[in-house]
Amino acid sequence: MNKIEAEKERIFKELQKEIQAGLEAYERGECIPLEEVREHLLGSDSKALLDKLQDEANQIVADMEQGNYFTKEELMKRYGID
Repeated sequence: MNKIEAEKERIFKELQKEIQAGLEAYERGECIPLEEVREHLLGSDSKALLDKLQDEANQIVADMEQGNYFTKEELMKRYGID
């Protein structure tokens, strides 16, 4: 097994342990609901922000399906990116 394969195997086993620990914590009822984590990380208005982001993503997909595309410059201007 070469170094890359060994590293992949190590990462896989590490992730497997984390997933197993998460499942066991869930079964013990020790997990925090995702909504609470999101609110803690992003603030109390995170649901509104995520809903807005989802609406924008849906609009972009609809625009693309209709053949409306934007250049990088147009998007940078639209979102105030320098």
